[in-house]
Amino acid sequence: MAPFYILGGVLAAWALIVTALGIMSKDFPGSKTGERAVNGISVVLVAAAIAAAILTAASEEEEPGGEAHATEAAEEAAGEGGAQAPADAEEGETPAGAAPEATEEPADGQALEISADPGGSFAYTVNDLEASAGPVEIVMDNPSPVPHNVAIDGGGVDEKGEIVGEGEKSTVTADLEPGEYAFYCSVPGHRQGGMEGTLTVE
Repeated sequence: MAPFYILGGVLAAWALIVTALGIMSKDFPGSKTGERAVNGISVVLVAAAIAAAILTAASEEEEPGGEAHATEAAEEAAGEGGAQAPADAEEGETPAGAAPEATEEPADGQALEISADPGGSFAYTVNDLEASAGPVEIVMDNPSPVPHNVAIDGGGVDEKGEIVGEGEKSTVTADLEPGEYAFYCSVPGHRQGGMEGTLTVE
């Protein structure tokens, strides 16, 4: 088995262990030393998984003939089946049955997009957001195997989005006045582990 898959499994197991500990103990990781240890191990595992992915991709590229065989197989299948694209299909048209791209904007206010760290660390990919006063929506994509959400706190506001799993989105909306707010993950232990940022409203 490729090292990438082994390290990926170890990283996912580590993330689930840390999440379970965070749920069972409100004080987890309990001290600055414990927090540094958890973050350090997470960083090492993520770096190792990335390095393994690069090495695996490089070794796959060195294998000759794979792409050529795939092309030949596709040509043979097309020749035997005689399948062709519809003649009336114009460039830029949406194929039948395909979902159109989402182009709708929020009815009012503004939408801000963020993402959880894909490696499973307790972090977002951004630490600072800015918005104008009024209705504000934050949409968080979760590419991580660890459940996360997004919430807004401060100035009398305490709104939480749904906790979602890998590949899902969590959304939180609030009517905000000028000031500083925190956006964070409300899963027990995640905010304490560093999964938060600052939202500045002007």
